[in-house]
Amino acid sequence: MKPLTGGTVHRVVRPDGTQLHVESFGPAGAPVLLLTHGWGLSSAEWWYARQHLSERYRLLVWDLRGLGQSAGPHDHQYGLDRMAGDLNAVLALADGQPVLLCGHSIGGMTTLTFCGLYPEVLAAQVAGLILTQTTFTNPVQTALGAPLNRVLQEPLLRPLCHLTIWLSPLVRVMNALSLLNGSLTLANHLLQFKGQETRQQLGFTTALLLRANPAVVARGMLGMLEYEARGVLPVISVPTLVIAASSDRATLPAASAYLTAHIPGAKQFMLSPAGHMGLIEHHEAWANAVDDFATRCFESAASKTPSGVNV
Repeated sequence: MKPLTGGTVHRVVRPDGTQLHVESFGPAGAPVLLLTHGWGLSSAEWWYARQHLSERYRLLVWDLRGLGQSAGPHDHQYGLDRMAGDLNAVLALADGQPVLLCGHSIGGMTTLTFCGLYPEVLAAQVAGLILTQTTFTNPVQTALGAPLNRVLQEPLLRPLCHLTIWLSPLVRVMNALSLLNGSLTLANHLLQFKGQETRQQLGFTTALLLRANPAVVARGMLGMLEYEARGVLPVISVPTLVIAASSDRATLPAASAYLTAHIPGAKQFMLSPAGHMGLIEHHEAWANAVDDFATRCFESAASKTPSGVNV
């Protein structure tokens, strides 16, 4: 597995100085899938999506602020509201075409925050949502060990994020040493997968995690501690597919079940056995589920336009 190449590159500049790196793949006139990756990774996460889906769809993939090839904001703000604004700016590259929004982990949180902040855009341009292994609230509350996490959030987890920001260069060196002694790869295997990944997939995702700036990762974690989307779920009016993983430790399957139960008409698809990187671990099953759902969404969207009316 190698980083994505061959796409058309776009740069989107935001008011706070963020410069978003966006790439598009696939036929220019095809239906659009806008893919938002998980935290600490980059748009390279969508390597398999490109292999499976770029012949039928136009894929818009982007690096979240401060990650991959995107520059972070001048004010170091990484709240979900800022990321939702970034998503709205990237959506403009679809040139008014109907779009399916697909987010993994924090990408799903960003998508749900977007739904709450930009309901008029959601209604006008979004054909559907695909929420892959994500949650509806502060992810500390829906991860493995949530009862203990709740107790430790303020006295330990939040201070650790600030400490990571202050000591970011040292943390980067420690991460590199962890890669050399194998502990980083082992932790990635145990925490992100369920033993179904190939050696290449494990090495690829470990390398992506290693490249992320620890200070950016910590600031994003602080932003996620303030995340809450329960209020928007009942008013989401577009078709929604929730993709869960049977052994996801970072986002327990119960979080996906909650999303499915509280978003009107939502359907769930389970990857099994799979961990938090189930979309890579079972990429063919994930892509097939996305393709089937996207086909139905875009057919429905076309039937609602004047050109799609049967006469």
